[in-house]
Amino acid sequence: MRKTTGGRGFTLIELMTVIAIIGILASIILVSLATAQAKGRDAKRISDIKNIQLALAEYYNDNGMYPLNIYAGAGTPPASGLAPTYMSIVPLDPLNNTTQYLYIPITSIGTNCSAVPPTSYHLGVPLEVPTNAVLLTDVDAGISSHVCSGTHNATLFSGDFNGTSAVAAPGQCGNTSGIPQGTAGATETCYDVVSN
Repeated sequence: MRKTTGGRGFTLIELMTVIAIIGILASIILVSLATAQAKGRDAKRISDIKNIQLALAEYYNDNGMYPLNIYAGAGTPPASGLAPTYMSIVPLDPLNNTTQYLYIPITSIGTNCSAVPPTSYHLGVPLEVPTNAVLLTDVDAGISSHVCSGTHNATLFSGDFNGTSAVAAPGQCGNTSGIPQGTAGATETCYDVVSN
C-alpha cells in the first residue's frame, strides 16, 4: 500500500478571510499614518509662526514699524520683507510649499500705510487637525478696521481669524459651523497671533 504525502491546501474562503483581515489592518495603518503626518505639518506650521513672530519683533526693534508684506524682497521699510535680514527665507506652508502664511499689517489710524506705517499685525494659518489643543490658546481675533489697504492677503482671511466666517476657499481661515474653538460643535481651524 502506497502512502500519499502532502497536506491539505487553503480553501477559497480561508484565503478571502486572510486577505480581508490584511486589508482592514492596512487601512487602519494608513489612516493612522495620515493623521500623524497632518499633526506633524501642524506642528511645523506653529513653529513657523513663532519664528516669524521673532523675526517681526526684530524688524520692529530696528525700524519702529512692521513690514507691509513679510514675503517682500529687499527695500526700504515698511516695503521690505523679512528675508534675508531677519530670516534666511520666510517659510511657506509645509503641505505644498507654495502657500504663504496669512499676514496682515495694521496701522494705528486709517488704512493708508504709506502715510502711517504698520504698528501691529495679525498672523495666522489654518491647521489640518481641528482638535489641535493649540487652537484653544490662540487669540481668535477679528480683522481690524485699520488693515493696510492693498495688502495682498488680507482677503484670504475670509473676514476674520476667529473662525466665525465660513471658509470661502482652501487655505483661508474660518469654518463651516461659524463656531470658534472652545465651544461645542466648533470647527474653527485657524491658529493666529497678534503683535505684542
